[in-house]
Amino acid sequence: MWDAIIRWAIYSLPWYVQGALLAIMWSGISVAVGMLFGWKYARMMMWPVVALIGAIVLLSRARQQGYTDRRAEEEKAFDHAVDDFEDHRQEVDKKPIDQIDKENSKWLKP
Repeated sequence: MWDAIIRWAIYSLPWYVQGALLAIMWSGISVAVGMLFGWKYARMMMWPVVALIGAIVLLSRARQQGYTDRRAEEEKAFDHAVDDFEDHRQEVDKKPIDQIDKENSKWLKP
C-alpha cells in the first residue's frame, strides 16, 4: 500500500506540491528533534536538509518537464502519422479501382 501511495506522490503531484510536502514534513521532524535533543541539533541539521529538499525538488521538476516534453513529442508524431495516413488514403481514392487492383495483386492470395 505504501508503494502505491509513494508512486502516486512521485508521479502525480506537481513538483512544487512535492516540495511543499517535504518542507512541511521536515519542519515537523525539526520540531521533534528540537524538543527531544535541543534546538542546537535541529539548527545544525537545517541547512543540509534544506539543500537536500532543494535537490529533490529540482530533480522532480526536471523529471516532470522531461515527461511533458516527451508527451508533446509523441502527440506531434501521432498527428504526423494521422496526416500521412490521410494523404495516402486520398491518393488511393484518386486512383481507379483497376489500377489499385493491379498494384496490389502481388499481395492478394491466388
